[in-house]
Amino acid sequence: MPLNNFYNVSRNNGNWYDKKAKDNDPKQAKDYHEHTIKQFKELKPNPGIQPGAVNFALNIEQIIQIVEEHEGYDLDVQLGFHDQYDEDGYLVPRVSVGADPEFFLKDAHNRNISAHGIVPGNKREPFKLKKGAIQLDGTAVEFNIAPATTQVEFEKNIRSVLGEIRDMVPKQYRFNFSPSVKYTPMYFKKIPEGCKELGCDPDFDAYTYGKPNERPDNKTTMRTGAGHLHIGWDADARIDVTDRSHVLDCCLLAKNLDAIFSMIEKNWDTDTERRKMYGKLGAFRPKPYGMEYRSLSNAWVKYPKLWPFLFNICKSVYGYTLRGTDLSTVFNLPGTLTPDQFNLYCRRMRKFSNFTFPSDFAKEVYGA
Repeated sequence: MPLNNFYNVSRNNGNWYDKKAKDNDPKQAKDYHEHTIKQFKELKPNPGIQPGAVNFALNIEQIIQIVEEHEGYDLDVQLGFHDQYDEDGYLVPRVSVGADPEFFLKDAHNRNISAHGIVPGNKREPFKLKKGAIQLDGTAVEFNIAPATTQVEFEKNIRSVLGEIRDMVPKQYRFNFSPSVKYTPMYFKKIPEGCKELGCDPDFDAYTYGKPNERPDNKTTMRTGAGHLHIGWDADARIDVTDRSHVLDCCLLAKNLDAIFSMIEKNWDTDTERRKMYGKLGAFRPKPYGMEYRSLSNAWVKYPKLWPFLFNICKSVYGYTLRGTDLSTVFNLPGTLTPDQFNLYCRRMRKFSNFTFPSDFAKEVYGA
């Protein structure tokens, strides 16, 4: 079976299998599921397929793994094929999404404590995990995940890394995904000076065409937790980060992400303190593989149902940015939209309507 037919096979078999399961015919559904996997295993790579085609994202081993883990249900959604074309008929280009969030620790008395001496790794030598790494960042725990090319992989990587960290950190310490925390002055004096340093490398302002942002004040006892997202479009990481055209590309991408997130982020992040120090709109760093978007706080990490949504936003916004689209001309509504309002607006504007902002995202809280 040629690889070009994979999309149809996955859609037809996935939808058929799901229907049979709903029809309470598990035996027939199981048989067809096994037939589906057999078909996947017979697929041969086709070197004629160019990056950006509907079947670029996964190799055959990944496909089989996801099919087996998800038991065939809704394969076109699980594998992400449903949003390979956007509403304008353009193929969504290949892109990866990673993250390096930070969070804090609380002790058994609900007091904020520094993570120094509790977690391994530092910025020079992060401690490797199965799907990412962990390190101490000031007083916070910072983790990163391996870049993901599907929403399933993105979610799986986050769960894997957080699970390993939970096993690593003594149980008397709870994870705190607050965007800002304050330490008592007495406790803050006891924290090593090296853990009090802020802003090791500058980030840049998309609205001033890439001028550096000012370093924050490290004398305050407040510390902030970020939820940075990394969008990658050069798998070989060969981009010159000083190249002016790349910086300007990053500026447009950061502003386009702002256009979307500024309308909805208050649904999950009501903190008003963090942006006094970090995470102003348009904050980014150019990277050899693409860009690090630095405006969001860590609050989204608390809600697992948001993880695939954020992945899809990043992927789709990159597609529009690649075509030179300025999303602020479309998404310029004042205030905050609820999930249902955002979904309705996207359908009317024919943008981002291939996935939805989950209205029930707050029902599942990580670690609760």
